[in-house]
Amino acid sequence: MTRNAKKNLIQRLHYLWSTGDLSLVPEIYAPDFVAHMPKGWEITKIMGHSGVREAIDAIRTAFSE
Repeated sequence: MTRNAKKNLIQRLHYLWSTGDLSLVPEIYAPDFVAHMPKGWEITKIMGHSGVREAIDAIRTAFSE
């Protein structure tokens, strides 16, 4: 992956989490994506597109304006 491709991916990732535009999840995350969350989190594993969508929604709701 080129430097510009990496930069573009990070910008899209930030945009996704900043705006909550969940339609972008399949463009950024692999369908079999797995995130292992730190101790103390209610959910210790996030899996797939639905898991990413739920995590983004939960975090954005917790820190809403």
